Amino acid sequence: MKKRILKMIAIGVILGLVLLAIQIGFKIEQELFLSYYWKISIVFLLLVLVINIIYLMIYSKKIQKALILLNEDKIEQYIDEMELILQKIKGENFRDLVKINLTAGYIKNREYQKSLDILNSIEEKQVKNEILKLVYWINMAVSHFRLENYDKFKEIYKAQKNLFEKYQDNENYGEPIGQLQILSAIIDENLEVAQQLLDVLKNKWVNLHNQKDYEELEKIIEAKKAS
Repeated sequence: MKKRILKMIAIGVILGLVLLAIQIGFKIEQELFLSYYWKISIVFLLLVLVINIIYLMIYSKKIQKALILLNEDKIEQYIDEMELILQKIKGENFRDLVKINLTAGYIKNREYQKSLDILNSIEEKQVKNEILKLVYWINMAVSHFRLENYDKFKEIYKAQKNLFEKYQDNENYGEPIGQLQILSAIIDENLEVAQQLLDVLKNKWVNLHNQKDYEELEKIIEAKKAS
């Protein structure tokens, strides 16, 4: 976004110099020149704004179409589409949005290191949207757990506890936050608590897309109990 603003300023400066050269070259009176200058400046700014809105709308639709593939468990297609969007999209904020959504595909595809690499390439402080920040930390925590970086998982879980608790009943994010609670209990070897949390999660968030996750969590808990 900063680069885009700097480009706009640079273009504005160049436009101003061109208009100044025209004024001098054609000996246009200053009052008349300033009248046209402000009109042209306003038109230019409006044009830039419209182009940015159209650009955002086009890529928002592309991302929404790709997310349908994720919901349909067409993971490879989803990853391909998001990678393609990432190659073309401009602006750090837009790119961070795509990257964070892309990591959801890599997590589903069990490519946890790729997910972590992408998340680490993002400057978390630059992620201003709270929901996007929430997804960033959920995916970061899951990736670390799956890579058995348990200390890092606990560090994230503790640091972002307030954020997770804020959205634990949210219809879109309550379920993955519930899974984080189970993972935390597993790491702490509170296996009975982990099982209870899993049973609650199954009843609270009835979703066929999550059944594989629940089965895997069940296996992890059983394996820990047997060890």
